[in-house]
Amino acid sequence: MKTPLLKIVLAAVFALLLVNPGAWARCYADDDETTTIEVLAGSGGKLIVPTGSPVGTTVWSSPVVTLPPVSVDCRGQGQAYAVHATSLQPSGVANVYKTGIPYLGVRIVEVTSFTSVRNSPTRWATPALNFKGALSPSYQVSLVVIAPVTAGGDSASVGEIAFDYISDSPDALVNARMLHRLRLKSFNTQTPGTAPCTTSDVTVNLGSRNASEFGGPGSTTAATDFTIELRNCPSGAGRIAYQIDPATAVVPGTGNTVVALDAASTAAGVGVQLLDATGAPLAMASKRTVANSGGNYSIPLKARYYKTGPTVGGGAANSAMTFTISYN
Repeated sequence: MKTPLLKIVLAAVFALLLVNPGAWARCYADDDETTTIEVLAGSGGKLIVPTGSPVGTTVWSSPVVTLPPVSVDCRGQGQAYAVHATSLQPSGVANVYKTGIPYLGVRIVEVTSFTSVRNSPTRWATPALNFKGALSPSYQVSLVVIAPVTAGGDSASVGEIAFDYISDSPDALVNARMLHRLRLKSFNTQTPGTAPCTTSDVTVNLGSRNASEFGGPGSTTAATDFTIELRNCPSGAGRIAYQIDPATAVVPGTGNTVVALDAASTAAGVGVQLLDATGAPLAMASKRTVANSGGNYSIPLKARYYKTGPTVGGGAANSAMTFTISYN
């Protein structure tokens, strides 16, 4: 289940300039690397998917996985692009692809650029001209309900789910070299005849702030308390595992705890950071558990602004995150 979070007010203007000379970049790369992601075992070694789960529900997400660096050497006068793609078939749910289980699909996101892997090449990075160095993307994989869940259980043997390349084109494989292969290990599902926990969207208003409230980069404003409420959780589903995932890029160098503003925002130099009930920064895509005997639960959290650049500009600042529940 996914709960969009955080509506914020701050401010500024920034622009992203991309250069595309269009000439052949002539890139060379080391042999590609393969990384396998394993679906964490639930009850009896199976992923629990309640039969009442609505289409679009995220029932499991992996931690953020940073792939091994692959050395790249691009020469010539053209711009090279880092792109990713999947060979899986579309499921009918946006950016979700079939796993072989009729009611379950897979979504793959490169988290530093926050670009969804699709079945056509999509750019996730634009290295500098004549780039020579290593590329090491970070991915998160989620399993999403794509059709009514049938009782019983199923197994999936998906194999390779995504690839990334260095290419002369930002949206096609032109003179491309493969960098990484991402695989999903085989897994089984269990579908108890229960409805999942329910929760509602949460909006957190951090108010209007002055730039003078910040110190240097890494400084923050005071935190605002909020609570995520879980209702009508099934008693037979075991422990509840939850995690919060970004709906925008994660800010590098923050321990995976700060998310960037969305594309509609006009603020600059700030991101949003969540904290747990103790005031410790909450890493995105990190799993936490709630002992579950059925019923209602409250999860207390905090949110604050985090200074990401040398200066803060004024304007509107919005971000969003999703709250995912799985059962163990």
